[in-house]
Amino acid sequence: MLFYIWVLFSAKQFHYNFNFISGAQYIIHFIDNLAIMAMRFHWIFGFTDDFDLGSSTVFVCAMTISIYCMVSAMCALPLSIIERCFATFYLKDYEINQRPHISYILVILLSLIGVVGAIVLQNKSYTVYVVGILILLNVIAQTLNIFLRRWNKRKYDECHNNIALRFSKIGKYSLAKRFQISENIRSLHMLNIIIYYMGIMNVVLVVSVLFSSFDTTPEKQALCSVVLDGSIFFYSFALPQIMSCFCQKWRVQTNSFKERLGCPKSTSIEPLRDTFGSDMREDMSMNKYFDQLRDSWENA
Repeated sequence: MLFYIWVLFSAKQFHYNFNFISGAQYIIHFIDNLAIMAMRFHWIFGFTDDFDLGSSTVFVCAMTISIYCMVSAMCALPLSIIERCFATFYLKDYEINQRPHISYILVILLSLIGVVGAIVLQNKSYTVYVVGILILLNVIAQTLNIFLRRWNKRKYDECHNNIALRFSKIGKYSLAKRFQISENIRSLHMLNIIIYYMGIMNVVLVVSVLFSSFDTTPEKQALCSVVLDGSIFFYSFALPQIMSCFCQKWRVQTNSFKERLGCPKSTSIEPLRDTFGSDMREDMSMNKYFDQLRDSWENA
């Protein structure tokens, strides 16, 4: 997980704010895994009374940290979508004027939500309400993601129309604006895939948390704990792999690191892809690129 945090910021695949929020999400997953391991080791070696879990300060602290991380992780996707809303709103100069305070505020908000969730979930009777709110937030994020993708796709099409339409519909055209639109489309497409992955994992997490909040037999409680822990571990380690499939710079950075360790150099060739991830011929790509350069210079 820490390795992918380094890749995230060194590869610079996306905007700083998007990277910062994603990095915060990775750190949350890492801390959650440490808290889970602390709880399980404390329980395995007999430091915790099975009939009075609250008697162990270490176990209670680790469990509270784990709950904080789980609530924060389930809110990371909606906040990533909010950051893309800012990227769409400040389309003209978001790449030049990066506005890092946006990501700082969103990460602080993410932490506050996690703290509130950890405090509220100390009372098991509120579990259903917290879970319902988290599901609602993710549904809203999914809807907003669809809207942003369609809006940026429309702006992208306008950028490739004739000069008169560019100026009448989107104002002064620039490569910076076109770049930001392309980045929005790529990142939102990646988030759309992650939404389905996170949706499945969130359902497993939610069901496990709900069942663990009920008064059931110790065997069922243990089963829920195993499923919950396994889901969190899989959630943490599979997410960077999914993002790597959509981040060409990530793969280059990872392959470069492997070569430094003495691994054989990869001979695979990355095909040229357009903004939507489809293969494209090099001559068409270069012609379109130079056409845009010429248009920008002529209308500067």
